[in-house]
Amino acid sequence: MESPQVDGDDDVGALSLLGNYIGGEQKDVEANFSQLRTKDVKPEDFSEVRKHLHNAGFDGVAIDIFIENATMNFKGEGADNYLGFGNVELSLTGTLSISDAKDGGGYTFRGILSANDNVYDFDPAENFNQRFRSVPAEVLTIGGAKLPGKPFIMKFKGDREIKSEGVVKQWEN
Repeated sequence: MESPQVDGDDDVGALSLLGNYIGGEQKDVEANFSQLRTKDVKPEDFSEVRKHLHNAGFDGVAIDIFIENATMNFKGEGADNYLGFGNVELSLTGTLSISDAKDGGGYTFRGILSANDNVYDFDPAENFNQRFRSVPAEVLTIGGAKLPGKPFIMKFKGDREIKSEGVVKQWEN
């Protein structure tokens, strides 16, 4: 059985990932970043961006902050995301620019969103009450962990530009 790989517009599906885990060659898999369906992800979803916006001083000084490899867990929509990719760590790199409060206290973020390599391994939560998955997803993960298989690395090819703008909350009138 050939290991699933992405060439051009081909997408990797949940069944081909499971097949690679159980009976395939357990080779690393490349998937298109676009399969994660990250269109609704905003820079403000990342705790590091929120921290800088929250800590923007009341003195209202303009500042540019370079953010490199801020991460967050992400679970996309759709069967291939839910059953195949599971929880993926997204990475954000870019510049958060906060204007002077006298100029309205606005901010912009411009950068790149990508996904870090992910181990496909059916790793259930050690304590069911402290799981980060939904109950159905955790039940599927527990079941998958009982299957004979070998973990492999999923590598996400590509990235996308991400931008946002708004007003720093404490500077709003």
